[in-house]
Amino acid sequence: KGLNFVPAQINQKRKKFREKTQIQKRQLHKAYRERLRERKNNWLQTKVDSIKLNKVKNLSDLEIPNTVFLYLNKGLGFVESKMANKEDIQFDAKEFLRKLSWKVFFKNNNQSDGQELIGQVLDEKHPSLRIPSRNHPPPDEMPALFNEIKSKILGFLSTFETSKPPGNLTP
Repeated sequence: KGLNFVPAQINQKRKKFREKTQIQKRQLHKAYRERLRERKNNWLQTKVDSIKLNKVKNLSDLEIPNTVFLYLNKGLGFVESKMANKEDIQFDAKEFLRKLSWKVFFKNNNQSDGQELIGQVLDEKHPSLRIPSRNHPPPDEMPALFNEIKSKILGFLSTFETSKPPGNLTP
């Protein structure tokens, strides 16, 4: 009623203010990340320098990255522990059995139709053109030893339970 402004003008002013503050926030966050990165690099460098002086001496001509000194500082008994992934182990074991069964199949049958030679040429000259096969040989022609190995591996996989490996450093 007594207002002398147009709402569109206020929205434009607010929009400009918001854009300005968003740009400022981005700049402040970028500066913060840069300070954090610099602080981390300074800490790493001082830690590595103290390790180089007190514990680890590089007698080789090779340049050792700074992060390696942190691992070397943990001692000779340190091995990084990672939790085993059950799906990865099952996939790898089944892939191993599939490849082994093909080797047994061709070893027993002494058949070669030229595909082996073509595969070797593709592997040597153009490895990106090699498409791995997912087929399985006929199971009825496998020897007893192969079937025994297969049953032991599959038995292990059925009872395998993943657990976090114990820490390898003393507290």
